[in-house]
Amino acid sequence: MQKNPTFETGYESRLPFGSDFKILKSMVEIGRAKNEGGYLSYALQIYSHIPLAIIKAFKAGSLLDDLQKEILKLPNVIKRIQLLNKIYLACRCFDNVIDGDSPILLSTEELKLYAHVAENHFISEKWDRNFVPDKYFSEGLKIAEEISLEIKNQVLMVIKSMRFDAERRSRFLKTGEIEFISEADLKEHYYQLDIEGTIGAMLVLVDEENNEENRKLVQPLGEVMRIYYDIRDLKKETKQGLCNISKEDAQRFKITQELLTNWANSDLTLKQAPSQILNWAKTKMQETEILLATFYENLNKSKWKKLVNLFLENHYIRHYEKFKKNNGYLLN
Repeated sequence: MQKNPTFETGYESRLPFGSDFKILKSMVEIGRAKNEGGYLSYALQIYSHIPLAIIKAFKAGSLLDDLQKEILKLPNVIKRIQLLNKIYLACRCFDNVIDGDSPILLSTEELKLYAHVAENHFISEKWDRNFVPDKYFSEGLKIAEEISLEIKNQVLMVIKSMRFDAERRSRFLKTGEIEFISEADLKEHYYQLDIEGTIGAMLVLVDEENNEENRKLVQPLGEVMRIYYDIRDLKKETKQGLCNISKEDAQRFKITQELLTNWANSDLTLKQAPSQILNWAKTKMQETEILLATFYENLNKSKWKKLVNLFLENHYIRHYEKFKKNNGYLLN
């Protein structure tokens, strides 16, 4: 493993560090128009580097929509956004190395070691300045402590899920073969990542209780997003050795390792995929519609703050609805 790996995320260089109001305004408008990666997250990335005076100028103007206005009402809003920024950067660095999307290319054993080191450092809070994610994780936890936010357990769940992927990719690099994981193991993995981790952290960041009752209410939405990610990224993740079709589904739809690998390495789109793979994707999309209906029922039962509802709608549901609109054939 490289002792001092350099990692260019391309992320920080895209953020405005100046205080020119016109530039900031135009970037927010671009974020709204493109709606890439989620308008909210795009706006939050921008806000994390805007001085307080500029935020007050936004708050006084007409540019802000309801979601942003609610965000700016949060206590310690600047610190919360800085915290989000640090944790996002740490996870992005970590995840890109695990998935093979980074210039840091690790061998089979190095990959497992990298994931275990990150988890152990995070649990013990004994940071290594030469280990890239540590910089952002340590800075994020320091901010969380300053504003008395308990977010460590949620981030740890995300790290554990990344370690799961690191171990899967490590086996793939060793054998060259993808593996179908049991549905129970995949569900546990994604419950840690999407419900306890990502959405759990979101609840804390937007000033809502991260308790078992709230996680149960939001679980159907987390499952919707996971299925959407699995379908959208099926080809890319299969090529990386991360197969998110369960062992049971592979048997049910007669999807073999060879069939899936050959399609992943071809120029065929999902719409052009072998019927076994396409039928799996269509069935999973139908599941998302049922899950989303359940989530809306739960939403009506919830007593969440307005900000939580706005956040879920803009940061999660909008992604899924856009994907569904662009891939209508999956529901035919």
